[in-house]
Amino acid sequence: GRPELPAGNPAWTFMVHHPFGDFALFVGELAPEEGGTPRPFEVWVNGAEQPRGLGALATVLGVQPIATLVLQERRFPLGRLAGLLLALAGLALVVADSLRQASVSTAGVLWALVALACITTGAMAQKRIEQPPLRVLPLQCAVALLLSLALLPAQPLRFEPGPGLWVPVLWLGGVISVAATVLLYRMLRAGNLVNVTSLFYLVPGGTALLDWLVLGNRMAPRSLAGLALVVAGLLLVFRLRGDGRGGAQGRPATPR
Repeated sequence: GRPELPAGNPAWTFMVHHPFGDFALFVGELAPEEGGTPRPFEVWVNGAEQPRGLGALATVLGVQPIATLVLQERRFPLGRLAGLLLALAGLALVVADSLRQASVSTAGVLWALVALACITTGAMAQKRIEQPPLRVLPLQCAVALLLSLALLPAQPLRFEPGPGLWVPVLWLGGVISVAATVLLYRMLRAGNLVNVTSLFYLVPGGTALLDWLVLGNRMAPRSLAGLALVVAGLLLVFRLRGDGRGGAQGRPATPR
């Protein structure tokens, strides 16, 4: 479990020395809202390298399903677009705290737009690949491994074997990089591209919900409302096809 805060000191302060610059890390708790309880272990980073644009990045990348809809489906019902906009608004509510604290430079905005273009074109290109995912994934993993090894000398390396290392490595390598990616590729291959990419709207809200259920960090009412908007928007998206009729079945790829 989490350690109790020391008496008379509602927070800890750490000085972190990093190759890109030193910064301070504050770990404590937020004051309770009306009728609520304190929210422990909120983290603030104070320094030149503070990651305070994650909510803005998530919102920019949330435009991907809308961009895909416009590029892929020339004739689409307005209700389908309205569902995506509703889900995007829900996503913004979930990450509202990060959005309010965002401090994003012009370069950061440009890189976020580049990431949006890459993830959109990448999903569209993956949709056109007719090879089975299990045949494509090993090559992609090998290329990612080579790039990681090439960039390894640019970062400090610390190797501490133990459960704290092997469990995350197995989870990220086996569950995320293989199982989840194969599932995503199968969905992209057999389903509607807009429907599949719109499911990513559930990631921030689902993460916050798991944080509540597993770690006991209660979701703020605003986040719950945002998650509800995301679900409502996705229901509307899946209810309408590209031709405006009900249903959300995509055309399966032709096997070879």
